[in-house]
Amino acid sequence: MIEREVEVSNRLGIHARPASLIVKLASQYASSINFIKDGESGDAKSIMNILMLAAEHKSKILIQASGPDEKIAIESIIKFFKNDFEIDNSTITLFKNFEEDKSLYNLLNKNFE
Repeated sequence: MIEREVEVSNRLGIHARPASLIVKLASQYASSINFIKDGESGDAKSIMNILMLAAEHKSKILIQASGPDEKIAIESIIKFFKNDFEIDNSTITLFKNFEEDKSLYNLLNKNFE
């Protein structure tokens, strides 16, 4: 098991859009991934669990990953947090199947050519 702490730098905290992207990112990995904030734990593959943590700006979140791809999973999630939940050409590789996933493309409403 790997544990890392991260701070929510987005001034709006973790709201619906970043929560949905966190779920999408976490769901790509076989490892179990949990977020812990103020003693409350939530599965990173569940949007409801993430939103229930009510992680506002400057919140500290402990990320735990356990499984065969735990290292890459936790590194990807931390990179996403450090990029302030933004997806651009430098972070798009975090999402393994982005080219095939038109729903994410439509959600972001951006052109990444």
